Amino acid sequence: MQAAPSAACYRVALSGGLDSVVLLKACHDAGLEPLEAIHVHHGLNEQADRWAEHCNDVCRDLSIPLIIKKVQVVPTGQGLEAAAREARYAAFEATMRRGDVLMMAHHADDQLETLLLRLCKGGQPEELAGIPGERPLGQGRLVRPFLEIEREALRQYAQIQGLSWVEDDSNQDTRFDRNFLRHAIVPLLKQRWPDLPARMNGLAARQSELVHSARLAEQGFLASCPPGQPLSLAQWLAVPVEVQARFMAAWLIRETGDRPPSPQLRQLVRQLRAGRNVCLPLNGVSLRSWRGALHAVPETDISLGNLSGEWPLELIAGQDGTLELPTGVLCWKWQAEGAQIPEDESSGWTCRYRRAGDKARFGRHRSEKPLKLWFQAQGIPEWVRAGTPLLLQNGRIRLWGDTALCPDASAGGRAGWCVKWTPKAHESG
Repeated sequence: MQAAPSAACYRVALSGGLDSVVLLKACHDAGLEPLEAIHVHHGLNEQADRWAEHCNDVCRDLSIPLIIKKVQVVPTGQGLEAAAREARYAAFEATMRRGDVLMMAHHADDQLETLLLRLCKGGQPEELAGIPGERPLGQGRLVRPFLEIEREALRQYAQIQGLSWVEDDSNQDTRFDRNFLRHAIVPLLKQRWPDLPARMNGLAARQSELVHSARLAEQGFLASCPPGQPLSLAQWLAVPVEVQARFMAAWLIRETGDRPPSPQLRQLVRQLRAGRNVCLPLNGVSLRSWRGALHAVPETDISLGNLSGEWPLELIAGQDGTLELPTGVLCWKWQAEGAQIPEDESSGWTCRYRRAGDKARFGRHRSEKPLKLWFQAQGIPEWVRAGTPLLLQNGRIRLWGDTALCPDASAGGRAGWCVKWTPKAHESG
């Protein structure tokens, strides 16, 4: 067993099975103090109460305090086993105080089974680093001192020490993937390569080093991309091809709060490498490429078909006004000078959304030109155009939101109203 780190309190995760009973006895014999055991009662097996009683007997014989935590397991989309694991670790974390160390009895055969299982399921690089020997847990740390020791060595130790333990009958059910590997596959592999657990531990350690290096590079890339801003595709394409997908996933996790499914990530990377325009829904946002950048645009429940209608603007001298629209709030504020809409031009104003074929005067054009040319000149992405209202005077488009299109939309030092457009904030999923 590896040397235990110093701790304010040592706590052993005790299931009552062979591995955890051996770990508790080893910690006791090593003189680790103060030492406690914690047993999580899931209530999923008809023998659960008996297991808790056995843990109590073991701790009483060793004069070690026992904490029993009863949890309620709520199945999720990942299955009952994953839900039980989540509840178990939440219970462990809740007991951790600053400086505490929780010890768990995962061993070399657990590591081997975990790596094979994740490999068969096409795990992510982080998953192929296997079970970590140590990591933070709540206010303390989780340590697994048996990762280099095989299950058979623990069994021999238990027999020599005269220890007793409980067996979980579900561990024999080969309908479960891990049990299938344990009973049908791993014995054959170990016949051919007897040192396979040690080899896999070495593989996990090397993979962990690679993952750590990749994370440092990933953090450097993200640091150069301001949060909430579009991703420069030139910057992304400049990184090595081998890490482009990883860096893209990291950016998407930061911007959307969730890791993209692998098929969608591969599709996105392929399209961007090929220089194609991207419009891809993902995790509650729409990914869109525009002028050399990738935008994560919050999806809206409002379709273009709903953005119809026309609203009159009531402009009263000396008064402010507000109009709530489907995509935001339009305000006009009275001020003594510098108005966008002068007082003597207060009549005939309406508000509506963009329509096909809209034209307006802008720039130095004396005649009206297609409005899309103004959008293009201003570098306004297509998805922004439809959701921002147009302000018209006597049927002529004068402002887009609070931006004047043509020079005469600014009234200089005259009294009147300044317009402020505030789009609705959309939450990404």
